[in-house]
Amino acid sequence: MNLRPNFNSITTRLILLGLAFLIAGALGRIFLLADYLRKDVSELISAQLLTIANYVAQDIDRDIVLRRELLARVASKIPPALLHNPKQLQAWLGERHDMNPLFSLGFFVLDSSGIVLADYPVLPERAGKSYADRDYLQQAMKGEPVIGRPVIGQASNVPVLPMAMPLRDGTGKVQAVLVGISELYSPNFISSVRFN
Repeated sequence: MNLRPNFNSITTRLILLGLAFLIAGALGRIFLLADYLRKDVSELISAQLLTIANYVAQDIDRDIVLRRELLARVASKIPPALLHNPKQLQAWLGERHDMNPLFSLGFFVLDSSGIVLADYPVLPERAGKSYADRDYLQQAMKGEPVIGRPVIGQASNVPVLPMAMPLRDGTGKVQAVLVGISELYSPNFISSVRFN
């Protein structure tokens, strides 16, 4: 029995020609369809990433809006007389924070020169400290609610997002500033984004 191919045979030549056409057709499809498939997969991935980015943006926006609204409500209810009594102001801030602890590092009130009047929860590193150089204080003293730039907290030494709300007297003049601090790594803030 002879198992060696006979290249002079028409059958062998037709089989080899058929195999050559099959291989050429497969390679042609790969090269022609590869670009089409690459574009299709790229568009699909782009659409999915855009959907994820939109979801994360909406989640961040919701977290910030909730905090801004809470800060505005707390600021509107602070009795002006408490600005002259830091101990009572601290207790008052504690009650509000315990009822709705959206700001993971709490609240503090700054006087017009940027010195901490009262804070809750009490951080010894924050008492009497000056925040006069912070952008959110300077803007809030102009009468605007402010979302500050993320910074490393002076008292906590962790990345935080400060939000500030002006406290006005009966004539509308800004007397002090209420600041709410959220730790960026906090589980109740920007929960859809992981910083690990």
